[in-house]
Amino acid sequence: METIEQPAYGTRPVPGIDPDRCDGCGLCVKTCPTGALALIGRLAVVTCPEACEYNGYCERICPVQAITRPFQIVLAENQQED
Repeated sequence: METIEQPAYGTRPVPGIDPDRCDGCGLCVKTCPTGALALIGRLAVVTCPEACEYNGYCERICPVQAITRPFQIVLAENQQED
C-alpha cells in the first residue's frame, strides 16, 4: 500500500490518502465538518490543511480504508528518549 504523504501544516499533521485505494466515493468529503477535503479527478485530497481538525471522521467513514492519520509520540516533560 503506497500512501501519498500529505505535508504537515505547521506543526499539525493532516491525513494521508492512498490514491491506489481511493475510489472517489466522496463520503469523506461529505463527512468532513470543516471542508478540508475535496474530490479532484475522483480522488480525495486534503485541499485546506489549515481547516483540518484531525478528528478522524474521514478515516472512519472511508469504506476502502484509503485514509490514514499518522500519529506522533509526544513525551511528557519528565520523560526522556532512550
